[in-house]
Amino acid sequence: TPTPTPMTAATPPPTPATANVTLPVAEQAGHEVFDVALVSAAAPPVNTLPVTTPQNLQTATYGSTLSGDNHSRLIAGYGSNETAGNHSDLIAGYGSTGTAGSDSSLVAGYGSTQTAGGDSALT
Repeated sequence: TPTPTPMTAATPPPTPATANVTLPVAEQAGHEVFDVALVSAAAPPVNTLPVTTPQNLQTATYGSTLSGDNHSRLIAGYGSNETAGNHSDLIAGYGSTGTAGSDSSLVAGYGSTQTAGGDSALT
């Protein structure tokens, strides 16, 4: 006769640890301005990257508004507005609006509106 095999009790899965985290709430919307020093030099005419002009970088938090001149780089958070001149790069968050001049690059999030001049790239 076969010998009975002992049955072992199933081990219960481990209980995940809980953590209590308190994050600060932003009382006021704001933005920061950075000077971005990019390469600015005469480029040889063949097989090179284009010459880059220094850009002014601005980032915004929820509900902020950003405005920049030509050659600006603006990154806006939720509900923000962006306006910049020619040769600018704009990244808009949810519900944002981006407006830029010619030869600019705009990337928009959900619900955003983009307007730009000639030779611009909108995504």
